[in-house]
Amino acid sequence: MPGAGTELIFAGASIPGRGTPWGSLAEIAKAALEPDGYKIEIETRSFMYNNARFVADGRAAVGFTNLTQLVHAYRGMDAFTDDGPHDALRLVALINHATWLGVAARHGSGIGDLRDVLDKSIPARIRAGGGGPVTMLAAHYGWTPERLSAIGAAMLPTHERDPGAAEEPAIVEPHRERWAVEGDFDLIIDTIYGGYTPEIHHWAEASILYDLDFLPVESELVDAVTSVFHGRAGSLPHRLVRGLWHDVSAIARLPQAIYVRDDLSDDVVTDLTAALDANHEAFRRSHLAFSYDPANVTAGLGVPLHRAAAAYYATAGYPVIGG
Repeated sequence: MPGAGTELIFAGASIPGRGTPWGSLAEIAKAALEPDGYKIEIETRSFMYNNARFVADGRAAVGFTNLTQLVHAYRGMDAFTDDGPHDALRLVALINHATWLGVAARHGSGIGDLRDVLDKSIPARIRAGGGGPVTMLAAHYGWTPERLSAIGAAMLPTHERDPGAAEEPAIVEPHRERWAVEGDFDLIIDTIYGGYTPEIHHWAEASILYDLDFLPVESELVDAVTSVFHGRAGSLPHRLVRGLWHDVSAIARLPQAIYVRDDLSDDVVTDLTAALDANHEAFRRSHLAFSYDPANVTAGLGVPLHRAAAAYYATAGYPVIGG
């Protein structure tokens, strides 16, 4: 059996302790597995699309990412069209995380519907995150750089960092985002969830300092996003942040995924799967809304379970949904 001195590299995101979702999952898994004798290092350069690439090419043994990116990497879709498919990737466990694409207008901006930007020629300062759902949203509403520029509008970043940048440590220690504090925005379109993390702290700052009107996402856009695994239909829950006084229809992101390559030792994968299963409460103790649910822990949307994980779940009596 492995354990005793076996070294593993985990593909997380950013420096341990900074609270990013993937980094936090890596820390939870590290704490769960180390009592079995493993020596684990958390890789800090494996943020965004690097996560799947680090696992696929062997720089890391275990990865922690969103299920959307795992599905895309496995199938060679979206950001992985040129270097995929990475069809040796295998699911170990899904971890639920309540996360959405939030859309909010600054009160008084004149924006009550995203179509208003072009229809009313509003010179909106649109603070937008990266990723497929935001790209699809912009295309849905015809927000090309040329059309926005013609009315004095622009899509601006939420962070001064290229989300597709190469291997550098991700976002620095959380700080107050200047644009959110100074009110340099009319619209915010970005991932939102509970927790003051490096990726989304601007939501807390903007919602406390300014009145926001949260806008629903059209069903046609939700359907388009869902069709390419970027999320599913959902709703932003009231009181998530100030200004969100009632539930608003939204795109809910897919769960987080813990995964490996198909050639990782069955014994290692069994130990990892068992350690995660034995530490449900560690996910609930996180600053993020994580949860381990036997009902969907194996639901990989086409990404197969590692054979050892599948055997463990079958023995445990959990539904083996797999690929």
